[in-house]
Amino acid sequence: MEKDITKENTFVREPVDDVTNEILESPSQKFILTGKRGTGRSTILYNLENRGLGTREQTIKMNFDSSIAFAKNPNEFYTEEVFLEYYELMICFQILFFLNRNYPLIYDKYFKETYQKLEGISSIFFSQINDGVYLSSDFLKITLKNLDLSKQLLLKVKELLKVEKLNMAIDRFDWINGVSKTSQLILKKYFNLFNKVILTSDDRHLNSTMKIQDLDRKEYVIKKVDYSEKLEVVKMILKINNLGLEEFKDAFYEELINVCKGNLKVMLAVFKRIQNPQELTKQNLKKLLLLIAKDDIKKQDYLDEISPQKRLYL
Repeated sequence: MEKDITKENTFVREPVDDVTNEILESPSQKFILTGKRGTGRSTILYNLENRGLGTREQTIKMNFDSSIAFAKNPNEFYTEEVFLEYYELMICFQILFFLNRNYPLIYDKYFKETYQKLEGISSIFFSQINDGVYLSSDFLKITLKNLDLSKQLLLKVKELLKVEKLNMAIDRFDWINGVSKTSQLILKKYFNLFNKVILTSDDRHLNSTMKIQDLDRKEYVIKKVDYSEKLEVVKMILKINNLGLEEFKDAFYEELINVCKGNLKVMLAVFKRIQNPQELTKQNLKKLLLLIAKDDIKKQDYLDEISPQKRLYL
């Protein structure tokens, strides 16, 4: 079961709630959350799901594998039908995972059998992929048509949970299946099944006027998440997680935010790397923290540089 980061010490409710409220109260239906690495976009998706539980408007947070499943895009072996089958399975599994982790009684009573059925289909699907039977005419006999089961599943979820609105939230949308255009466009077909769709993206082109105008025409709202660059938020998170450390002046935190580019994960990791802070003077401790931060960010920048560039194909 995936870890809920809204229950960790890195979670500060006020700024996360501000963005969450803005999304839920907006008349817009499609949102793209942008921002630097480690700035808390995933936390907002968790918060959207948690906020909705037991209410008339709920959000299903979904995660799809960034590694290539069997092919990045259709080819002579893996046709588009194979991709459609795969993502219909994955969407259905994500809905069922949501129910199992949040509504176990309803899941056991009404959806466990569906999960077992999908497990059987999935097992056959991947066996045939692994055995190279994808060119056989028998291959498509057991496939699910795009939106076939998922649409029925969502209607049943709405009925049993007495939900009026159901939203979809997908983390790292442009990482899916090795930055696959096909995968993104197939998942886009599911957007209309939900009241709101909230995605996170690392596409650098989202800063360009042309890209922004194109997404605006398609009615996407681009929301930059930057609360991890705010002094009061960073001070609170670091204070909660490092109770033994003497609080520094604002100038130090501002420099740390700047060095770490607002990456909260790096800021927290920096403090954990200091084994015996009480043995250092305050000045030496500050210098060491900033030195480690610069080194960690340099490594992170290198990994970002050599990794495949993320691109949004909406």
